[in-house]
Amino acid sequence: MRFKHFILLVLLLFSTTPSAFATATGRSQWVWSDVFNMMSNPVRRDHVLNLWESQGIDTGFLWIDATTIATNPGSYRSLIADMHARGMKAISLDGDPSFVLPGASHAQAIARFQSVLDFNAASLPNEQFDGAHFDNEPWSLPQWGTDPAGTLQQYLTLSSEYIQLRDAAGSSMPVSADTAFILAATQFSYINNTLWDGVTKPAHQHVQDIYDSVTLLDYRDFALGADGIVPKAQPWLDYGDLVGKPVEIGVETLGPQVPELVTFFDEGIAFMETELALAEAQFLPRPSFDGFAIHHLGSYEPLLLAEATPGDINLDGVVDSLDLSQWQLHHGQTGQFWTQGDADQDGDVDGSDFLIWQRAASAGGAPVSGLETVPEPSSLALLLIAASGWGVVCRRSRVRVVHH
Repeated sequence: MRFKHFILLVLLLFSTTPSAFATATGRSQWVWSDVFNMMSNPVRRDHVLNLWESQGIDTGFLWIDATTIATNPGSYRSLIADMHARGMKAISLDGDPSFVLPGASHAQAIARFQSVLDFNAASLPNEQFDGAHFDNEPWSLPQWGTDPAGTLQQYLTLSSEYIQLRDAAGSSMPVSADTAFILAATQFSYINNTLWDGVTKPAHQHVQDIYDSVTLLDYRDFALGADGIVPKAQPWLDYGDLVGKPVEIGVETLGPQVPELVTFFDEGIAFMETELALAEAQFLPRPSFDGFAIHHLGSYEPLLLAEATPGDINLDGVVDSLDLSQWQLHHGQTGQFWTQGDADQDGDVDGSDFLIWQRAASAGGAPVSGLETVPEPSSLALLLIAASGWGVVCRRSRVRVVHH
């Protein structure tokens, strides 16, 4: 009981209110195989959703496993409902370069999207996907090298069939797709003068006509300059402004990559946020600009946590009573994650995690470099002794550059 009283006293001593995370536009994130852990492990799900909330990510592209959605739809429904409860959107994610080729793969692509439409039709409103997103990328196929014009036609055909299937089902689900620089490469005649549906225009414009919105894989690690994020996006934003179609800007955190300039893996999240702030300042006047998408959860999370201030459990840039509350809520539990109080990431929430928080808080705002190894208290009494001299109202420990 004395320990609980101590915690309550500390909470009362802390009156610091962190500034809310603020972005001018929303953010999305791709989730590939990690979706299985989010569906099967509620603790992992809670952590990811906590992380997204702290970083302003309000939309998840959730990879569709055809077997799971057919045999265990409840796993997807539960995840979607939890996202909706937090004000987040859940978008189905599917795609493979081979899907654009005629034959069995093409038929499989159509069948997989039909399973998503069937899933939504059989689900309650709060359990339904908010949209469908496709990542087919035919430019990575060998056929693109031997017959790029023909492969492009096959890609446009599949894209149109997705929309026709959606419309035939009587669904209002928005359908979007990833797109790439190559579809606006004016030096190629088959790109710059693509004939589709009786009209000749640049390939990217056909793609934007077909889909409700697009996500440009704008994979550069700098915002400005001739080859940067901003100029690379211009053709899509220009046409998006003209026809009223949203354009999301995608960036990469997966690494290492060759060439290195396609990813923020080497520079890290703080550097990425600086560049995205520069890009956003340029994009905001554009009506079609629809925020950023970050690829992907599996690479983004470790980069983010590697730079986070020890003790900043809720990742809001401040070490304060809110972090202590999360530690208290999960104290004594195993299988937890950073945002649930596992500050040393050893799989449990214990006294060592509290001491990390205490050291960061009592540092008076100085960031702590690295997670120090602290002795494991043998009892809560020892934890009380270790913390008994602490009574300082903590200040901001780190100003995150993503605030803009």
